[in-house]
Amino acid sequence: MPGFARCLSGNYNGQRPCRCDPPHLNEGNKMKYLLNATALLLATGGLASADTWYKFEGEVKAGVIYEGVKASSDESETNFEFDPEINFVFGGSTQDGLTYGFEIDLFDIADIATAEAEDEEEFPGELFIEGNFGKFTFGGDANGAFKWALSEADDAVGGEAVGDDFEEHAGYFDSDELDDLSEKLITLRYENSIGDLNYAVSISDINEDEPNVQAGLAYHVPLNQGALELDAGYGQRGDENLYGLSALYEINGFAIVAGYVDGELDGEDFQSQYIGLGYETGRWTFHGNYGETTEGTESKDGFGLAADYELRDNLILATGYGVDDEEEFFSLGLAFEF
Repeated sequence: MPGFARCLSGNYNGQRPCRCDPPHLNEGNKMKYLLNATALLLATGGLASADTWYKFEGEVKAGVIYEGVKASSDESETNFEFDPEINFVFGGSTQDGLTYGFEIDLFDIADIATAEAEDEEEFPGELFIEGNFGKFTFGGDANGAFKWALSEADDAVGGEAVGDDFEEHAGYFDSDELDDLSEKLITLRYENSIGDLNYAVSISDINEDEPNVQAGLAYHVPLNQGALELDAGYGQRGDENLYGLSALYEINGFAIVAGYVDGELDGEDFQSQYIGLGYETGRWTFHGNYGETTEGTESKDGFGLAADYELRDNLILATGYGVDDEEEFFSLGLAFEF
């Protein structure tokens, strides 16, 4: 994901800071609201003020993907993949030090316009406002504090594989697990810092009897060489809850991350442990990860691999592979950021 979009999604100024539905928006007027808001932002940004700006940025992935089922070759598939993402990004600042921004994927707007959104209650995009008081992030694409804090396996350099194959195996832990429990998928998150300690709290489903409440910590350990981050997160919605711990260390292009998650999901005990390794040198990027996830009495594990080569600025030849006891995934293609 390109620069500013990456900041909004949870990597703001080298930290891990950067979902509440606007009131009285029913399904019939959400599209109108989106178009009016976008037009207003464009008009405001077009004033040629030195303190506001807007732009379009995104990423396009295209290639071939393979999904194999070990028990039956008849269920295996090979397909072309084309995955575009175009974001409208707006930002600005005031003379007293207040900064703000807004981002939305234009394809999300198209989904709402054609009634193809997976969840009719979801309001896409996110905005933030930041000052001496800390930072508030609000919207359908805002991460909860649990995901904001924890380092996942692909944070160890990661990759640009067309099918995200290295994240598809059964042992891979995605910290969206808690956010996915929300009915409306809308989050309000607050974050701040004390020295090297960053902290965040978030809430979603505020109209429900059991809101989704989360908290997270990310501590950047001062070191003479390399960078070490220690993370902790907790979230709860009713009887379902998760807590997690992770650590990420980076030095001279090399990165390693390890994490442990425990709690209860869907009425069953849940546990996951994972490790990710990555290395970046010149135009090459390499990544590998292993994870094991236990739900109730059933345990599954798997590993993923990715390798990228930068053909030219922002144009990447990418390949990925993932495998577990039941399936395997492979892709080869191009990723282009603009």
